[in-house]
Amino acid sequence: MISEVKRLVNELISRISKRSDLNQIVFDIEYLKDRISYKSVASETPDAKHLKSLAIKEVNRITSKDLKSFLQSMIEEDNLWLFDPAHLSVFAKEFIAESKTIDFVEITCAIELKPEDIYLLAENISKNIGKRVIVDIKIDKDIIGGAIIKKDHYIIDYSIATKLNNLSSRWKESLSNSPAK
Repeated sequence: MISEVKRLVNELISRISKRSDLNQIVFDIEYLKDRISYKSVASETPDAKHLKSLAIKEVNRITSKDLKSFLQSMIEEDNLWLFDPAHLSVFAKEFIAESKTIDFVEITCAIELKPEDIYLLAENISKNIGKRVIVDIKIDKDIIGGAIIKKDHYIIDYSIATKLNNLSSRWKESLSNSPAK
């Protein structure tokens, strides 16, 4: 069961593209775990039909789109073992532990990126730093093009706006240092 839980945790994490999404999923998993546990204990007939009905009802209350679609696909496949309170508790514990090992990189760019491009960026950055990374994309048309990459206290600015500002500053400086004619 543990290997299957880890597989599901990794599958769910692979769907996450923002820090706020991860935080919402952690909150929703805790909420779901508590609700399923309470409702299962309160139920007199914890059979498969009851569990499916309970899972559908509680999953529909979840805010996170990624977690909701992940769990709905399990319900549609009648893969209900995860909704057993003991299994869901293990899943929640594993997911939360794994979420604490994730690094975040913020990339500001001028255009909207496709989800597959964001995934490839995260994968490449993860390989380079040796940790799982979630890339948080922000759009700022004022940078014109290129990107600004932030991780922790480090900022790498590859934006065209900064390059143009630097060029303008150097040009103005060279004009002010040239002899007047």
